[in-house]
Amino acid sequence: MGEEAQEAARLKDLLPASWRMETQVSPRAEHPAAIASTPLLPWQRTCRVSLNFKKWVQFAPVQRELLFLREVAWRQQTRWLQVGPLQGVLGFGALVAIVEGTQVDLTGIAGGALLVLVAGNQLWRRQRSVAMEFAADQEAIAVARKRGYTEAAAVQALLSALEEAWRLEGRRGPSFTEATRMQALRAQLGGETPPIGTATVWE
Repeated sequence: MGEEAQEAARLKDLLPASWRMETQVSPRAEHPAAIASTPLLPWQRTCRVSLNFKKWVQFAPVQRELLFLREVAWRQQTRWLQVGPLQGVLGFGALVAIVEGTQVDLTGIAGGALLVLVAGNQLWRRQRSVAMEFAADQEAIAVARKRGYTEAAAVQALLSALEEAWRLEGRRGPSFTEATRMQALRAQLGGETPPIGTATVWE
C-alpha cells in the first residue's frame, strides 16, 4: 500500500461508521486547495474527498485530522435529504408543478415552480451560511474528542490548520468566512493560541 493510500485509510478510520461508508478519499494533484469535496446531493450517496498530497503533507498530522474531519462534517451538515421545512416546501412545490403540468394549468405550474425556486434558493444559501460553517467546526471537534483529543487540542489543531491553509494555497489572506471561523475558535480557546507543537493532544 502506497503512502497516499495509507493516509486515506488512516483518515477514514477517524470517521464515525455511518460517515465512513459514505466517504471516498482520492488524490487530486491539480486542485489548488489541500482538501476539497463534492456535495452530498439527493441522488448521490457518496461524498468524494480529494487531497492535494503535495500540499496536504505540509500540515502536521493533527492538523490533517481536524481538516479532514471538518470537511466531512461540513458535507454531512449540508446534505439536502435531511428532513426539514424547506425540504418539505421544495417537495410540495415539485409535486404541485407535476400535478398541474398533467392538467396543463400554466398558473399552477408557475406557482409550483416558484415554490421550488424559493425553497431551493434558501437551501442553497443556508448551506453556505456562516452558522453552517460554525456547526461543521463543532461537529468535527466533537468527533475528534471521541478519538482521544481534548477539546482544547482539537480546537487548536483546527485553528492552526486554518491559519496555515491560505498560505499554502498561495492566497493573500483568509476569506471572510475563514477569518470569522478563526475568530470563533480563538474565543473558544479563551484567546490563547499555543504553538501546535506544544499542544496537548491526547487525554
